[in-house]
Amino acid sequence: MKFLLQNISETVIMLLEIMFKLSKEVITLSQNNSKLVVKKEFCKGCGICVEFCPKKVLTMENGKVKIADIERCIKCGLCELRCPDYAIFLGGNDDEQ
Repeated sequence: MKFLLQNISETVIMLLEIMFKLSKEVITLSQNNSKLVVKKEFCKGCGICVEFCPKKVLTMENGKVKIADIERCIKCGLCELRCPDYAIFLGGNDDEQ
């Protein structure tokens, strides 16, 4: 029984290490190759994304979120994470506005 528990714990540790390494790679890829996209038709104007943005990249205009200064964006993803309407996200194509 002790041998079985040891193997299980070693396997779990190995899987956690793999997951950690993969998550770091995905985050790095996302941050380096992503574009901030706002889907104004989805935005209900709650302003949550504006409040959570640490660099004040976003503002509200006519009841909708607007990208005010894209150069300040650090691509942290807090706006995407907090938006209840999925109106703002990182990782868009050049075709998306």
